[in-house]
Amino acid sequence: MATKRPTTTTLKWCQQEIGPICEGMSMVVKSQIGYGGRAADRKIRRAVLKNIVMAGEEVDPLK
Repeated sequence: MATKRPTTTTLKWCQQEIGPICEGMSMVVKSQIGYGGRAADRKIRRAVLKNIVMAGEEVDPLK
């Protein structure tokens, strides 16, 4: 039995709304973890970004 495909308007809505939904969920989680969790999250994000952008080298865009 063939499944019914979603309409293009449904797909378009999902594509447009997935970002704000994920951002909202992220805000809810961050609000519940406390200061220590947010500090650890910041430290991890910086380390990951540093490794992705310049293979471990920090670059100051203002210099």
